[in-house]
Order: sequence, then C-alpha cells, then structure tokens
Amino acid sequence: MKEWKIGDVSIKGVIESEGPWPGTFVLPNAVPENVLKERDWLSQFTDSSGKLIMSIHPLVLESQGRKIVVDTCIGNDKVRLNPQWSKLQLPFLNDLKKVGTPRESIDCVVCTHLHVDHVGLNTTLQNRKWGANLP
Repeated sequence: MKEWKIGDVSIKGVIESEGPWPGTFVLPNAVPENVLKERDWLSQFTDSSGKLIMSIHPLVLESQGRKIVVDTCIGNDKVRLNPQWSKLQLPFLNDLKKVGTPRESIDCVVCTHLHVDHVGLNTTLQNRKWGANLP
C-alpha cells in the first residue's frame, strides 16, 4: 500500500496487481532498448530487462468523514483473453479491510472506466450472478 496526504485528504493505493510487463502493452515504442536508454529517470518504473513496472490499484480517499473508492482495477472471476487477467481470485475486499476500509465503511465508488468484460473490482460473481462489491 502507498499512502499520501494532501491537505485534509488521505489517499491510499491498495495494490491489486503489480509487476513487470512489456511496455508495448500500453506504449508501442516502449520496447526494451528504448526503455533502457531512458533508465536513468525511468529506473523506478522499470526492471533490469527493460520491462515497465505496471501497478493496477484502486485509490481510497478519505476526507471530512467520507470514504470514496476510485476503482481503476480489473476484478475477479471475469473470463478474459489475457490469461494473466482471466478468472482472477485476488483478495481485494480483504486488502481493503487490512487498510482500515471494510466494504461497509465505503460511502461511494467512482469507476474510472467501464469495459465490456469488467467493471473493475466493484463487481463479484455470487451464485452465478454478478453483483456489486461496494455501494
């Protein structure tokens, strides 16, 4: 978890997934030789082979007694073409609890983007039907 404080706002990043990926997954010119040429300033975002370190995580914002989850994630149980993201079984709700944000304490969820195959971490498969994890 990473945490920041801006004024009276607390921001916690709860890692869903993090690790090295080929940069061309999101940036076509981020081939290893280009990434390694810029290693002096990219080092915190790359591994030694020139792959980018990608972090997928929601943000928990707390301010004035309210908790908001900004959901940018992938989510569990969805079948996807990318085998590393297909049928995930990650401990999202437990990880939220560990940082002091059980699902019952969340006031609002902001989904940053919606995909055909998933709506971030805010959905869960229960009894073969999709439902909301969070309010």
